[in-house]
Amino acid sequence: MYSNNRKNAPLTREEWLYFLGPLSFLGKKNYGVDSDFTQSELQRFKQHGFHRKAKQATLALGLSFLFWGALVFGLILWVFTSISEY
Repeated sequence: MYSNNRKNAPLTREEWLYFLGPLSFLGKKNYGVDSDFTQSELQRFKQHGFHRKAKQATLALGLSFLFWGALVFGLILWVFTSISEY
């Protein structure tokens, strides 16, 4: 019963915030070893049958990529328009 409740539990607030963070979709390499936390968490969710968490984490990563990409694009656009005014 407990494990069934765990498998159907949604992402916690902290997990949502991590997956929405700016570094969530960037991988890290430490001495040639892939230590990307988000990918290892996604793999762990899938491996242990946490399908709801895996789906929500994938959605959070996609939203994070769109948000941070739009923010960077907007900043670049703002910088180029301010430079061209001079």
